[in-house]
Amino acid sequence: MKKKLVMTMLAGVMSLALCTACTSGAEAPAEEAATEETVEATEEVAEEPTEETAEEPTEEAAEGEDEIDIDAEVETIQASLTYMGGLYVNGNPDCDMELALFRNETGDMIALIYDQGTIEYGNYETEDGTLDDGTAYTILHIDNKTFGYYFDETLETGILVDQDGNVNEALALDESVARDLVTTTIVGEAVEDVTLEEGADAATEQKAE
Repeated sequence: MKKKLVMTMLAGVMSLALCTACTSGAEAPAEEAATEETVEATEEVAEEPTEETAEEPTEEAAEGEDEIDIDAEVETIQASLTYMGGLYVNGNPDCDMELALFRNETGDMIALIYDQGTIEYGNYETEDGTLDDGTAYTILHIDNKTFGYYFDETLETGILVDQDGNVNEALALDESVARDLVTTTIVGEAVEDVTLEEGADAATEQKAE
């Protein structure tokens, strides 16, 4: 009887052990699978925003820095220049020449000339010239090209001579248009068309007035 009782107890202990083992074995893979899925999901969520955050703001920040640098450069150069006067062709639809003269902070004279879709700018040399009708004017040499100009006593009208030697009547160039030419030479071709269109609009307004 005692032996049978011991055997029954052993059988109960073995059954309990087997149940425990079965339960542990069933739960372990489930826990591991759940853990792996949680880790993978966490990595995907963490990686996706990180890549977008790392790329987009960085590009925007870089663009912002470039814009700030260009604006600062334009502002600095513009502040160093004193506008001395300018002319633009009036009454000739085949010529869109504009001349702007500046003095920089060291006292040097700088010319900007828009003619036939290009801008010549920099220091220049001058000499005296005389037109066929006897009018005295200034011959301007810049970047191996030759132009000419003349201001009347009021500085409101004059003449401009293009690089082909054609003489054109001219009116005083507004300083805002002259400053647009300066900006175009600094910023470059990216905004050249826009700047020149704005300059043309301003010149047209001057003609209308």
